[in-house]
Amino acid sequence: MKKHIVCILLLTLILLPVIGQSDVDFHNLVDYNAKLEDLCGFVASQPSEVVDSVVQQNRIFLVTGSISSRLVLDADQETYAGEFEIVSGQWIGLEDVQMYRAVIQFHGPQYSQMIPARRSRNANPNEVPLNSFVMVPVLLTGVREYEGVIIPVLEGIGMRIIE
Repeated sequence: MKKHIVCILLLTLILLPVIGQSDVDFHNLVDYNAKLEDLCGFVASQPSEVVDSVVQQNRIFLVTGSISSRLVLDADQETYAGEFEIVSGQWIGLEDVQMYRAVIQFHGPQYSQMIPARRSRNANPNEVPLNSFVMVPVLLTGVREYEGVIIPVLEGIGMRIIE
């Protein structure tokens, strides 16, 4: 419950500048149509200057995928930082699957319960389990190389577990 309130407050703070804007301005800020595959294809095919220009736009993308790994970068409550690897796939014919992946980072104490620093016998209701299918509003913040492929690095604004 606390996590939902924090997410709503965070989204409200991010979207406050948008409230007085027209529908056209709002749709320029939030991209509902871009999928994880689109972001992966974009960062892999564009020069760094083009990717940097999109980073500067602070555009929000809604991505979905499955959580394949999670890592606590900074376990300190005040400066908490964690990241998830999110993956999605697409069948190519009957035998091959094209995988798409990105890293989603979360910063701030409000996200500290999403990834446990240590295993616990009691499950935390705010923990995001591995293999969860999620929807995440994100900002593109950069790129990273993963197994020879350039992948997006995203800043998570919130997360909703779908299944």
